[in-house]
Amino acid sequence: MQLFSMAIDVISSLVVVFPILIILYFTWLKSLSLKKKILLFVFICYIIAVFSVVGIPSITGLTLDFYVNLVPFADMIAGLTETLLNVVLFIPMGFMLPLLWKCFCSLKKTVLFGFLVSAGIEILQIFTFRTTDINDLITNTAGTLLGYLLVIKICKKLFCDEDANARKEIICAFSLVFLTMFFVTSLISGVLWNIVLL
Repeated sequence: MQLFSMAIDVISSLVVVFPILIILYFTWLKSLSLKKKILLFVFICYIIAVFSVVGIPSITGLTLDFYVNLVPFADMIAGLTETLLNVVLFIPMGFMLPLLWKCFCSLKKTVLFGFLVSAGIEILQIFTFRTTDINDLITNTAGTLLGYLLVIKICKKLFCDEDANARKEIICAFSLVFLTMFFVTSLISGVLWNIVLL
C-alpha cells in the first residue's frame, strides 16, 4: 500500500512537472545535448521519488513535530532494513550528479551535496509527522558516497562535459520539484485517490 501511495504522489507531481520540463527543454534548456536533457529528466523523476519516500511537507498538511534523534547510530542495527534502504535511496544521487555535471567529478563536492540534500530533508521533516534523525543523515550521505564510487568504477567515460549552467540547472530541478510537491501534489493526489477508490 505504501508503494502504491508513493506511486500516486509521483504521478501527481509528474502531471505538473512534465509540461513545465517540456517548455524548459524548448526554451531555457534548448542548447543542452539530448543526453543531458534525458539525464536531467531522469534526475528530476528521481528527486520526486525521493521526496515522496521521505515525506516532505505540503501546504495542505503542515504541522510542527520537533521529535529529533541526535544520537548517532542509535537503533541502526535493530532497524537494519530501514538503514540499508536509506543507503540505497541515495545511491542514485551519488551516481547521477557526476554524470550530469562535471563539477561533481570531485568526491568531496558530491558527498557534500548529498549531505546537504539529506540535511534539508531532515529539517523539512520537522513540518511533517516524521522523525528528524541523524542516522538518516549518516546513511543518506553513505549512499551518496557509494553511488559516487560506483560511477567512478563503472562509467567514468559517460561523465557529462556540459557544466556552464550547473548551478542554475540544479536550483531549477530542486525548486521545480519542491514547489510542485509543496503546493500542488497533495491536491492532485487527492483527486487520484478519489478516482482509485471509486
